[in-house]
Amino acid sequence: MPMTSPVRHIDIGRRKALLVKFEALRALRPSVARDEVADRRRKDLLQDICARADGLWDDDRGLDESLQDLGKALPKLTEKWSGTELQVAWLALVNRLQSFKCMECAGELACIGDERDHTVVAKHGQCLAPLLDLLAKLFELSKSLHSGLDAPSPNVMFATMRTGENNDAGMLDEFFIAGWHQVDGPATSVVGLEFRDRHFNAKSMAALLYTLVHELVCHAFQQVGVADREDCLPTCSWSEGWMDRFAIELAEVWLETRAEALPNWIGEQAETVRQISRDVHSRRYKPQRGLSEWEVDRRSDASVAYQRLRKAWSRNGELENNAVAAFTIALNGTQMSPKRRKQLGLDLGMLLSRAGSPMFNETVGLCHRFAQRDLPFSEFAARISEFARGA
Repeated sequence: MPMTSPVRHIDIGRRKALLVKFEALRALRPSVARDEVADRRRKDLLQDICARADGLWDDDRGLDESLQDLGKALPKLTEKWSGTELQVAWLALVNRLQSFKCMECAGELACIGDERDHTVVAKHGQCLAPLLDLLAKLFELSKSLHSGLDAPSPNVMFATMRTGENNDAGMLDEFFIAGWHQVDGPATSVVGLEFRDRHFNAKSMAALLYTLVHELVCHAFQQVGVADREDCLPTCSWSEGWMDRFAIELAEVWLETRAEALPNWIGEQAETVRQISRDVHSRRYKPQRGLSEWEVDRRSDASVAYQRLRKAWSRNGELENNAVAAFTIALNGTQMSPKRRKQLGLDLGMLLSRAGSPMFNETVGLCHRFAQRDLPFSEFAARISEFARGA
């Protein structure tokens, strides 16, 4: 359904809290503490500043005023820490919080805590700059990945929303963030993040890379330019299984080989980001509210089918250039109804589960012909459906 109002964002109090936590988590990462004593102090400082950040919810002043006062009120490190990495990081954080200037971000349009803020943040958004920067860089990588398609790149808009601190549905139970996507016409996609109140932490921050890669690659670039473009079904095994496996592999490949194209803070904690990305990905294949056990199993089948096709075609170690990537990108961009896309994911999940069988080999051959543009989609889909009915 097309959006009927401007892209919306979390309120100014929550944006303040999110920005402070993000800056604190980046500055006070574990590597700045060289021993157990320093690490305990680091954790104490982090806990203190995060608690103060949540206290900004009810502060209706501008973001810069609130953060400047927060910086001044933070505790000072004693002489004991003079010259240590922890002290350097702490002082840099305090100075960083006092450097924000709303007038430099939006001039006379600086946010004042009313409905107008949604438009201001969408156009400027210094308070969400770390998220906007990550999304922009991942969009460029995704755009390059899809450059061989005869379709335009989507116009991607970013949105944020909040949910109550007791909401533990889906990824919100362990990682406290969740991604979402909404079609807004043939060539526009809204990519959003949902934040569980008062819970954003180091795991949430590390989960951002994979979460946004999923929303971009699985959804935002899906059948762009189609007049009656629709969102996929939440239970779509193609989008949430096959494509999701592609997304986690892309996230890991980009983390390994395209680090220079990603924000610096990603590289500063690359191993943590890699592990948390895998943890979030694995969580998607466990029971969760809103999905039946059967639906979770079918999602898993499609993910495994992707891996089996990749193994069958394993000729090239570069994921972005290999055959399964070409097939995946092409099929995801093809016009079809959400119902048909879901069924295709179910069929491929079943047919590619029988490695080495004649049906498996026939299916692999059809996928190869489609990827090479030697077989039109209508014939490919008809043959896959026929195989599945006869299996």
